[in-house]
Amino acid sequence: MRLFPARAAAILGSALLAAATIASAAARAETIVVAELYTSQGCNSCPPADALLGKLAERDDVVALSFHIDYWDYLGWRDRFAKPEHTARQHAYKSAMRIRAVYTPQLILQGQEGLVGHHADKIANAIAARKTDGVRANVAATREANAIRVAVSPAGGPLDGPADVWAFGYDGPHDIVIERGENAGKTLTYHNVVRTMRRVAVWDGRTEQSFAFAPEGPAGLDYAIVVQSGDGSDDRKIGPILGAAVAR
Repeated sequence: MRLFPARAAAILGSALLAAATIASAAARAETIVVAELYTSQGCNSCPPADALLGKLAERDDVVALSFHIDYWDYLGWRDRFAKPEHTARQHAYKSAMRIRAVYTPQLILQGQEGLVGHHADKIANAIAARKTDGVRANVAATREANAIRVAVSPAGGPLDGPADVWAFGYDGPHDIVIERGENAGKTLTYHNVVRTMRRVAVWDGRTEQSFAFAPEGPAGLDYAIVVQSGDGSDDRKIGPILGAAVAR
């Protein structure tokens, strides 16, 4: 197939970028721990956990994400950031980790460990322990004009099966005045609030691959790219997080 010079140069540039991002991913040595806080503006025990997530968000070795759930909306205040898919994701963890019940504030580390979201010392110790686990997937994410390109490669050998590549668009901080419910009269700050979530690819778990997707949702979102055990067939089948990166 013949290409005009400008188009050929563009394709070559994209190929070189993909190769560079894969090489960058392979060079990563530090484990990045993904911390998912399941919280609600209508939960009076959540504000300390929301503040702690803000501290975690300042760390370079942690991807801290705030997932607002909707099952406390009946208490008198509808959480403006709550989405049913966040609640579904928390329930998927409940099944996968065989937890007796979902609750707030709950912090999930690396898709495999649940803690009370405001227990700072226990969370710090758990993050330190997870960092010693290493990663199973090297992940890099680069932002282009109208797309985010993701590169994934095996770390420490191929996987037994495929894995899901998730993109979580988030923003913040947001200062919210709570007018009703358990937190009525308080102004609360929320950090790294997940606004969009979707599976953007399924990685084969064995080879170096690159994917690209167009951002969606509100303008100005940062994106957490999370590679997680799964086969692309069912969002309710959720497992350990194998690697992560951020595209700001």
